[in-house]
Amino acid sequence: MTAPRVSVVMSVHNGERYLVQAVESVLAQTFRDLEFVIVDDGSADATPAILEGYQRRDGRVVLRRQEHRGLIEALNHGWRLARGTFIARMDADDICRPERLSKQVQYVEAHADCVLLGTAAELIDTASRRVGLLTPPGDSETIGKRLRLGNVFVHGSILVPRVALEKVGGYDRAALLVEDYDLWCRLAALGRMANLTDPLY
Repeated sequence: MTAPRVSVVMSVHNGERYLVQAVESVLAQTFRDLEFVIVDDGSADATPAILEGYQRRDGRVVLRRQEHRGLIEALNHGWRLARGTFIARMDADDICRPERLSKQVQYVEAHADCVLLGTAAELIDTASRRVGLLTPPGDSETIGKRLRLGNVFVHGSILVPRVALEKVGGYDRAALLVEDYDLWCRLAALGRMANLTDPLY
């Protein structure tokens, strides 16, 4: 079986409320060469049934279930299962625009030294109404300076080359609650980082 260009990795624990919207937004991507690796981290609500339905209907969905171990363990499980050249993240209570992956893949293929690419993001309420905008810095120099002070990426929006993730070993179990920021800081030693200014997430 040919490996997909992109593996989208998502962890979910008792996420039935917004799960359908999240999954649909990934499966509706204009970029089609993907697999969707979903790790059910011990959900006790309707999450397993929802995900099993998608797995039956769409061959791109790769579903794994584990005992509840937390986000870091679930994400490491997910990206290690993934076969894609690029690993993209997705959160189970968010949505992404249809052109998200297409624009991200286009960017990283044009910038081979990019080891981490995020996007701007819209803030929405429970009725999906826009209530704000997250606009992280776009260029690598500004990102490098501001990363010393705090997080400058929307975690669920990122895309990273698999080889870079393998070099740094993925998420650190010791970095509880700051697992994303810790990962960005380690990736920064490998190459350039960027954010697309379009709110694709």
